[in-house]
Amino acid sequence: MAIVAALTAGVEAQSRFFFGMSVALLLILLVGFAPTLYLRPFFDVAPIPLYLYIHGAVLTGWFLFLCLQTSLIAAGRHDLHRRLGIVGAFSTLLVIIASLMAGLLKASRLNAMGVDLAARIGRDSGIFWSNAGSLLIFLTFVLAAVVLRHRTEAHKRLMLLGSINIMGPPFGRIARWPIFDGSGADAWLERSFSIGGILLLMLVLLGYDLSVRRRLHPATLIGCAGIILVRIASITIASTETGQAIVLGTATLM
Repeated sequence: MAIVAALTAGVEAQSRFFFGMSVALLLILLVGFAPTLYLRPFFDVAPIPLYLYIHGAVLTGWFLFLCLQTSLIAAGRHDLHRRLGIVGAFSTLLVIIASLMAGLLKASRLNAMGVDLAARIGRDSGIFWSNAGSLLIFLTFVLAAVVLRHRTEAHKRLMLLGSINIMGPPFGRIARWPIFDGSGADAWLERSFSIGGILLLMLVLLGYDLSVRRRLHPATLIGCAGIILVRIASITIASTETGQAIVLGTATLM
């Protein structure tokens, strides 16, 4: 009986950890985009097109769904968690479509605003390819999590890492707070916040594995390595003439 009780307590603790991480991701999203999306009427910000509102709503929906699913596991409602899987598949598709739309139309929106894209192509290329790489990782990890849904330890880690991977933009927006910069002009600061925030969240998962399991779960190890490698590849592509030319080419899409 003591062994069963210990195992049960361990499962409950794990469920609380992943629920807590999901809530933390949602809070970071809400804080990061509060001035430019959620609390726009209270801030002096430029107008944004409808597709960015859609993008924001879709991403918010994803993180709300993640919180719901992890809360169901924490509450022992595995049956409902499984039944809502179809909602997750639909939500994943929406995230991909909305993110592609936002990424591909950004250059044309800036061009319409009179921004000299060629003068800041290094910054915009970095953002474009970083987001593209993040989207690839997100899709890959979510699909892998679905395939491994019966292996719960791998499933929950892949879902969490896939979501952590797309937290770059919220962290970057936090860098625009007046206490840090406020203007949004310091690309290096935004990039540092984006990469540093994601690394910090991965370290939390790595620390959790080491403290609870005494070793890293393969999904954690492979997932974190994948995020870092794709991030490096994205930075490399963004610095090439071809990568920058592709970004400039998207300016004619709208």
